[in-house]
Amino acid sequence: MMRPALLWPICKHLKGLSALIAARLVYPTTIGLLESCPPASPGLTQLDVDLSSGHPEPPHVSPPETKLANRSFSTIAVARMSTVEKTRIVFLELGRSISASDLSSRVTAAIILIMALFTAVLFYNGLQIHVWRQDDFYYVTQEDVFVKLKSEGRWLSYVALPILQAIPGAISWITGLLLFAFFIFVSALNVTSDRFYSAIVAALCLQSIPLYLVGFWPAATLPSYVLLGLATLAHKRTPLPIFYLGFGCLFLGGSSQYYYLLPLLHLGTLTNSGRLPWRKVLLILTLWAAGFIAGFLLLVAIEKFLTGVAWPQIADWRQPHYVRSVDDAIINIRSRLQFLGAHFQTVFQNVLVGAVIAGAALLRSTRSNWRYEAAAIVVSGAIVLAHYIITTPLGIVIEPRTIVATFVGILSFVFIAPGLGPIRTSLMSACALVVFLQYWTINNNNIIWYRTVTSNYTDQLVRLSPLPPQFYGGLIVEGGDARSLEERIDLANRLKSRYAEILSEPMYPDWPGDRRWAVAAQVAGFRRIVFCPDKTKVICTKHLDAFQGNSCESQHGMYCVRGVTPNNFLVISFNVEALAKPEEKIDFTATGVGAQLLASGWSQPEDWGTWSNRAEARILMPVTSGTNSLLLELNAFVTPKHPTQHVEIAIDGTLVTRAALSNYHGNKVSVPIPKSAREMIDQNGYAELKFRFADAVRPNEIGAGSDSRLLAIGIEAITSSRDKVPYTPLNGSAN
Repeated sequence: MMRPALLWPICKHLKGLSALIAARLVYPTTIGLLESCPPASPGLTQLDVDLSSGHPEPPHVSPPETKLANRSFSTIAVARMSTVEKTRIVFLELGRSISASDLSSRVTAAIILIMALFTAVLFYNGLQIHVWRQDDFYYVTQEDVFVKLKSEGRWLSYVALPILQAIPGAISWITGLLLFAFFIFVSALNVTSDRFYSAIVAALCLQSIPLYLVGFWPAATLPSYVLLGLATLAHKRTPLPIFYLGFGCLFLGGSSQYYYLLPLLHLGTLTNSGRLPWRKVLLILTLWAAGFIAGFLLLVAIEKFLTGVAWPQIADWRQPHYVRSVDDAIINIRSRLQFLGAHFQTVFQNVLVGAVIAGAALLRSTRSNWRYEAAAIVVSGAIVLAHYIITTPLGIVIEPRTIVATFVGILSFVFIAPGLGPIRTSLMSACALVVFLQYWTINNNNIIWYRTVTSNYTDQLVRLSPLPPQFYGGLIVEGGDARSLEERIDLANRLKSRYAEILSEPMYPDWPGDRRWAVAAQVAGFRRIVFCPDKTKVICTKHLDAFQGNSCESQHGMYCVRGVTPNNFLVISFNVEALAKPEEKIDFTATGVGAQLLASGWSQPEDWGTWSNRAEARILMPVTSGTNSLLLELNAFVTPKHPTQHVEIAIDGTLVTRAALSNYHGNKVSVPIPKSAREMIDQNGYAELKFRFADAVRPNEIGAGSDSRLLAIGIEAITSSRDKVPYTPLNGSAN
């Protein structure tokens, strides 16, 4: 069966790269083992092997007889070699084909394997997401996309909507990222001619923070990634004018920020442009700009044809500030510079990352041709600045998720360079790994944060629903605040970075933040979601006029189930108030609010509560200004052979309580809130409870069952109280 034409170039690169990784890691060790083996055929006289070169040397013959002697050597001498000697020859020949030194080869191979492992972990976490952003194509209709067509002009997405909706979100997400990595890999390979180092650059650029912010719209971004893949395959076969004009028209129908990257594919031509690459640079940038203009004109024409609107109507949430005077232009230029400065801080992150990137820039510049360096600066600078220049007349807000070109432009200039020797390749690869790990931490935490919030929204809704959601005509949300729910869940993990967008942030005056929560209910299985915060809508009156629901006072979950209407709509409200009332108990069962407050060191919540499973554990407990103490209801893992569990409890780093628990059930511990921690608690809205267990033990190690967890206490509930508990400062801290 023939391979599909689109996949063959990718398969070819992956196959060669895999072989190179194996050779660079395995070869040096294998050669050492083979060289230590004695010859297996002492009587072999027609063949001597030179281990320094790896070439078999035939017996000396005169020039006219060389051809015949070589034939005799290949048929007779090789036939008399042992299997070990044949294997040794194969690996010696493989070693000669690798030009880099052994140390450099093994370092770069190890780095790319580390990057691959971390990237696989991130992909795994991303594939666990089942709820995407509220306006991604999975949750909208053709009419909704038609409205957005008027403001954003994404005609390609409008045309391809049925196809995009049919592809699962996880497939679209990971396919888009792999196509992006393929684009960067080929762009780097055109310059460096080193597949291995190009893969490292691709892995680094794949961790660009904006990719994982915009990635929560997988269906909306997939067309742009597909175009990147097609451009990668076509850039050497298509004349430059047709390439930029054609892809400019297509990219402007999807997302223009990916079109800015296309000149990277032609960086390799600048290394072969002789002494004067400037004509080539000018040609590339001119055609690149012409492609953008052509795409915009086509966008306007298509929008006029489809919607009757002659010009894109920018949405209010983008906060446009049009240039109508010189003062307006100055204001917009200043705002672009402010955005640029803030986004550069996002790229360079901190002193360490900034120093590493600067060091890599110095390394790559040491041996490169200065003419290419200058040309690369111009091309990379144009890629970085394009978005800021184009948005100057409009004055719109530049969101962090739209600065992919800023990241890639900087990283590609620093790490893509010709003429790197083995030592500099290793050093550059090490620098790339440091930056990679910093970006990876932010991206992975954001993915886990998003997955945690959305899965909690959905899972608890399904768990508390009396019947499966499909059995109801719909869901009515009677009241509450989704933003507060999100904040409470954030307390349990604190993974969200400053770049992540709040899920429940209001979008428009007539579109409250709770509408962003609605997709979680849709994924849970409810066919229709109706918001009735004030019950004045006609549809709310229709459903709730004769409805008498249950009270929420005794319900402690994220949601309060009010009941079912006569026309079979389930009615709920967001149960935020139950999270932090003084004198209110929070339980840590599988269905309780407390399960969302467990930060680290705990097992999975069970029907009765939650066991600790480490020597230390943390809880992030919401605390109001009227709370003076916390009452903990605990189980303790004690047996006749292990009669006591000693526990230390600290609040925000201050040790406040020591307790010795000797009962399996019914332990109650009062924890005072010290004045030293009050200021931080009032500022954050929660207290960090840190537990230390001196006697944690595994039941299977003391003959108390097969459980292998490290058990100490099991927490059932925490009650916030106004009662003041005597507090005596204790020595030690929980830091």
